[in-house]
Amino acid sequence: MSDLLYKTLRPLVEYATRCHYASVTIRGQERLPHNGGYIIAPCHQNAMMEPLLVLLLTHKPIYHICRGDIFANPTVAKILSFLKIFPIFRRRDGMASLSRNAATFQQSKQVLIEGYPLSMMAEGQHTDRHQLLPLVKGMFRIAGETQAAMGDTPLYIVPLGIDLDDYERPFSHAVLNIGEPIDVRPFMAAYIADEPTALNQMRQALTDSLKAAMHNIDSHQHYEEFEALCNLLNPEERKRHNLRNTPYNRFLMRQQIALRLDSLERQVNNPDYSKTSEEESPSKSELNTLISFAREKIDWCKQNHRRLKTIAEPLTPIQRIARLLLIAIVIASAAIFPQIKDALFFALLAYPIPFIPTHLIVRRLINDTQFRSSINFGIRFAITLLYIPIFAIVIGILHGPITAIAALATSIIMAKLSAPVIDWLRRTLSF
Repeated sequence: MSDLLYKTLRPLVEYATRCHYASVTIRGQERLPHNGGYIIAPCHQNAMMEPLLVLLLTHKPIYHICRGDIFANPTVAKILSFLKIFPIFRRRDGMASLSRNAATFQQSKQVLIEGYPLSMMAEGQHTDRHQLLPLVKGMFRIAGETQAAMGDTPLYIVPLGIDLDDYERPFSHAVLNIGEPIDVRPFMAAYIADEPTALNQMRQALTDSLKAAMHNIDSHQHYEEFEALCNLLNPEERKRHNLRNTPYNRFLMRQQIALRLDSLERQVNNPDYSKTSEEESPSKSELNTLISFAREKIDWCKQNHRRLKTIAEPLTPIQRIARLLLIAIVIASAAIFPQIKDALFFALLAYPIPFIPTHLIVRRLINDTQFRSSINFGIRFAITLLYIPIFAIVIGILHGPITAIAALATSIIMAKLSAPVIDWLRRTLSF
């Protein structure tokens, strides 16, 4: 019964996840292994939204491993178990809790042997930075134990870079970039002879692969400036590479700009190189110029209450005029033709919570920035599940069953269309 309910709800959750974003781009899906088992290892920067995005990778049931402290409430624990989520406990949860991980390791091993994907955040915690944290060893212990049980059948660790245009606000763009799978079998000789060494080798392999699959900034010294430059320099870099303004191309350029900036900083910080003056060192001069430029833009945005990503991706005057003209035409048409006005009104009525900025409400209540998007998604999903059937029933009572079906279909379509439309309006009006 629970599996049937899971199979019924999962398409709804997947659709709601896609509706939460203006677009979801998945690259490298052909890299997902077709034989043996595999562990999906995403970077972790947006709390529960990453497991939801992972569901979009494959139609197979995907099991997840999640931090154990959220299983403290028995009701929540039952819900998470229904959602195929296992708990993993950390030292901070108390030493006594660590013994409970044995059950999770056994369940995870069984899932992988049966051929189901297992998703686990190798960093062990989330961050609000485009910066990979040190990986914990739990995933690699599961990989080693499982590969030992599977013999010659391959087990892979699949790095997954997840990149978001905005962590908090709905209707941003998501990019899922699947890296090259890491075959666990070559590590097994070392695992049998010296387990800690093999775990460190696997950890280093995944660290390198994840950094290559995600937007990663190594710098701690100039992180804020480098993050700003990854957006500020993006339009110019795309133009130089003849790339259109798409979420995936923006992600690619952010990757390349970050690599270049980190390389510059390492070169300048080299003890031999750091002795040279700025006049004698083109790299030092370039880095200082870029940092000054970034700080100037960051300060301007703070003073004018603007978002840096908005000013980094401005529309051209012609694009803005064309969009504003289109908006004016739609408004004028609705004023002149009652049919268009009625259709627009019905469409807006069909879409649940169109003008409620729930993300602003969540921002006031939740301190952890990385959980805001997840909670906002949950609020919008719950309201949508209530609103759509109620709307269809009310329309059915007033106008009959055929109109009720039309109302239901309109609500479902509007839920998906609204994200790119609101993103389009947001960029047009620069808010």
